[in-house]
Amino acid sequence: MHEKQTSITAILATMLRATHQTIDSEPKILIDPVSILLGKEFEGSPEWIAFKAVPESFKRMTRAALLLRSRYAEDVLQEVLSCGECQYVILGAGFDTFAYRQPSWSQATRIFEVDLPATQESKRMVLQKAGIATPENLRYCPVDLQKSPLRDALAKAAFEFNIPTVFSWLGVTQYISRPAIQSTFEFIRSLPKSSTVVFSFVPSDAVLVGQDRQLIAELGRVAAARGEPFLSRFDPEELQQLLYNLGFSSIYHLLPATAQQRYFTGRTDGLTAQGAEQLMRATV
Repeated sequence: MHEKQTSITAILATMLRATHQTIDSEPKILIDPVSILLGKEFEGSPEWIAFKAVPESFKRMTRAALLLRSRYAEDVLQEVLSCGECQYVILGAGFDTFAYRQPSWSQATRIFEVDLPATQESKRMVLQKAGIATPENLRYCPVDLQKSPLRDALAKAAFEFNIPTVFSWLGVTQYISRPAIQSTFEFIRSLPKSSTVVFSFVPSDAVLVGQDRQLIAELGRVAAARGEPFLSRFDPEELQQLLYNLGFSSIYHLLPATAQQRYFTGRTDGLTAQGAEQLMRATV
């Protein structure tokens, strides 16, 4: 993606979250009324028109993956906060809405949204048009991780390096280079004990089969056509070994079967856990 362009995938993710609130069955995997307000701001746009043309089966699969990753990251944040103070950093925040719908248990936590300057500028304009205020505990942190160190960008946003931190890094790693990914992991590893990163990744074709492989092929084609090509995919075992080599104390791979049991059991709307994008949690 060009550094002066708003991320198309961030806009599409907003519309997928909004769709979940309006058409999917109860209970919601992710309760996100803010996404409805943001989604209305895109009505009639080229992205909205393109979204409407996507087959429902494809939207349902991508929606399930997106909802799962947000819900899982927020569950981990709540778990860590229950044990003591921490900060929350949303890497590649896009149009993530957590800061604007945050529950009572997070309102004493400082939240940092990290993303490309163009995407953050667009988001702030959309929030303003939708009448959504910036919460006092939120800091914006504009940076291109391909070009600038995360540490420097966070320092400018009054990040405290001596406090445990939870990082949410969702829907991003496939779009950046492996050196940039490793550099980010190395920075997180340098933070205080119990700091945690929850991140999504796209498995290599050797790991995927059937529908999951087809879904990733289509997502990769669409992303490349819109100027956001996939740059990095991983074998899960290779990724776990990289994290252990960097010195993380524990790594947890949320397998699709486990995610299905935890978040999708008994649903009547056709949402199921996908294997095309998977989740890991690494703790310092």
